[in-house]
Amino acid sequence: MEHLEPRLVLSPIISEYLGLLDNLGLVLHFAPDNPFPGIPRGTDHDDFVVQAKGILHVPATDAWTFGVNSDDGFRLRITGATFNAAYGQSGTTASGDTLEFSAPRAPNDSFGVIDSLAEGDYNVELISYERGGGSDTELFAAAGANTSWNGNFRLVGDTASGGLAVLSEPFGGSGSSSAFAGHGRADRFPGDRV
Repeated sequence: MEHLEPRLVLSPIISEYLGLLDNLGLVLHFAPDNPFPGIPRGTDHDDFVVQAKGILHVPATDAWTFGVNSDDGFRLRITGATFNAAYGQSGTTASGDTLEFSAPRAPNDSFGVIDSLAEGDYNVELISYERGGGSDTELFAAAGANTSWNGNFRLVGDTASGGLAVLSEPFGGSGSSSAFAGHGRADRFPGDRV
């Protein structure tokens, strides 16, 4: 990714879901959109980075496709997983546990297929950056190998609509799912304002 001097860095993200962020009221795949933390809705800010971390719960072993709609670029890392293929806008790459689109772009989709993701918990990190113009980030997933957008995708973290659960990071822990045991699932991350 191109090095940017960020004006805003947040970890963990202050949002109900890992994704679904937009400041200018664009309707992407999911609605309603939430503003980026610290940036008032309806304003256009440039040159910032958002980092979101959590523990992703995969309920069943299967092929899984993860998608990111972003303006501008992003990097998605799912520790312990292996992306086998990348689809979407030209320039989307998959290597090991990482899916990314590093160049600036208008809102567009990138998809990464994991041929066999075992049931369990995985550390997940999404870094999204905004260089100029509009800004958005959505992280979504669907069981199976999907090469483009379809109605099976659900926002990661939106369990009420069928999305994969995201667990909060261990408080003061190392980030491993075993250190998280006993804390339960959360719809929000530690430090979120309620």
